[in-house]
Amino acid sequence: MFNHINATEKVENFMSLRTLHCLLLLCLISCQSFAEPALVGKKVLYVASYENTYEWSAGIARAIEEEFANTGVQLRHFYMDTKNHPAEAEKQAAALRAKAMIEAFEPDLVITSDDDAAKYLIVPYYKNSSLPFVFCGVNWDASQYGFPTANVTGMLEVDLADKLIKQLRDYARGDRLGFIGLDGLSERKEAIAYKNYLQLNLQKTYFVKTMAEFEQAFIDAQSEVDILILANLKGVHGFELDKTIGFIENNVRIPVGVTLHQSLARLSLLSMVKLPSEQGKWAAQTALKILNGASPSDFPITKNKEGKLILNSWMALQLGVKFKPSLLKLGTPVGELAQ
Repeated sequence: MFNHINATEKVENFMSLRTLHCLLLLCLISCQSFAEPALVGKKVLYVASYENTYEWSAGIARAIEEEFANTGVQLRHFYMDTKNHPAEAEKQAAALRAKAMIEAFEPDLVITSDDDAAKYLIVPYYKNSSLPFVFCGVNWDASQYGFPTANVTGMLEVDLADKLIKQLRDYARGDRLGFIGLDGLSERKEAIAYKNYLQLNLQKTYFVKTMAEFEQAFIDAQSEVDILILANLKGVHGFELDKTIGFIENNVRIPVGVTLHQSLARLSLLSMVKLPSEQGKWAAQTALKILNGASPSDFPITKNKEGKLILNSWMALQLGVKFKPSLLKLGTPVGELAQ
């Protein structure tokens, strides 16, 4: 009896393994059948200017991965991490490491995100080369990099600040506009673009490198301007979101707006945030068309159009603000963001 049971178990185990093997084989065949034959074996490298845990870069990466799923394309990532290493020499070194990755991986196309990858990688090493590039997240204007070229196209990253400020004016005591953020390339480009493209009159700009500088600038802004736009703080030395929330809650006296990430929405009265998924999706879809035989020059440089309105009822209470019913219908409360 013992031998009979043992033999039966062996047969059942064998059949289970064989069934599993068949299922895996069918899954592999199924995945391959969905892949486009022209794309199987193609390689794409995604080079992000910042680190992989940064909300913006991670959102772009997820969208790219979703678009490339089941296409047969081999995708790799490289993160330059320039917000944590902002010195000029560090950015140049990060670009050289990205270049070495390109040379070793030999991709058929490269997707980049944000200004540092464009300035330090594409411009000095690959502009007008035979390797196609699709950028995203370049702030406002790419002409300073000489884009587009025969091998480079992309999606610009523009703020919806004019629309946000129009809403914030309803709750402000005046029209004086202020802008505060990291002392970095993208943030300075952003402040200039507010003036040149959106025709916004910024009375005060505050660019900071440390949290001590930020806190002093924020306090000064409460009496120097009537509306404050809060730009990126990632890279500000000592920045911690929870501590910054507490500081702003204790010191805010004027309406604050955010146009960058929804994770910063608790720092503002109203947020009109850009969506990294829009950037990543467009870049990946354009890349797939190029891999299928199109040229980068077939795609004019475009810009993002989507946004998400977020309302902070706690700060509204703090400032004595009562949101309009139209905003309450359109906006997402801060408390629902994690849901």
